[in-house]
Amino acid sequence: MKIIDDTAEWRNFEDDGGVDPRRVGMPNNDLLGDKGLGTTISDTYLKRWGQRSQYSNVDSALLKTFIEIEHICNSLSLSAKASEYSKKLFKTVYSTKQTKGKSHMGLVCACVFITCRKLKSPCNLLEIARECSVDKNKLIKAFEFVNQHSKKVFPLSKAERLGSEYAGQFKMIEQDIEGVIRIIEDVSEFRKNKGSDQVSAILAVMLIEALQGRVRKLEEYCWVAGIQKEDLVEAYREVFKCKSILLRGFGTSWEIANLPNY
Repeated sequence: MKIIDDTAEWRNFEDDGGVDPRRVGMPNNDLLGDKGLGTTISDTYLKRWGQRSQYSNVDSALLKTFIEIEHICNSLSLSAKASEYSKKLFKTVYSTKQTKGKSHMGLVCACVFITCRKLKSPCNLLEIARECSVDKNKLIKAFEFVNQHSKKVFPLSKAERLGSEYAGQFKMIEQDIEGVIRIIEDVSEFRKNKGSDQVSAILAVMLIEALQGRVRKLEEYCWVAGIQKEDLVEAYREVFKCKSILLRGFGTSWEIANLPNY
């Protein structure tokens, strides 16, 4: 007796979402202009000519950077997901056409680090900087630049959504709301006792308002966030020690030094 197998003759690949029936060829790369579907020629001379004609200058630069990102992620034992999101973030930053004059490896390092933070992957900034051989000052500048564009790739976290909501209730302007969102993750990291997202969100609002000279009663912040006054004061004192690092680029050194201490 012969049994006929009427199931699919291909197998689905988990990395491609499990719905791609293709049996041959490389997977599509949506980060490149031609989606990575170009033809590769094996002959040495023709291969060089083919590579030059296959990719635009932009795609060639991106492809080279993607290889660098993969190497860094593999060296640090990061997941394929972290590598993929790091590439997406770099492409987003590169497409702004504002990277001229900035450290290339600094931008790469910042993309990997921010991706790790967003995906909650255990990774130390110093480890990435050491792997990329990036100067500390260049890295800080690159991080501040890349972080501004990260929300185009990553959705807002719960704390960031709460921060935006709280800032709206205090009638803050759009520029200040963006500042709140940008420092929320740093606020959470500088806190020894992580606590709730509500505390981190209202604390970011409180810091940005203080920089603008708008100092309210603590009870107002506590009422909006639905938290206890003691929790807010404890969290504020924790980040107050690191205020010069946390609020770098948001105000002058005089404004940061004269923040109210509770």
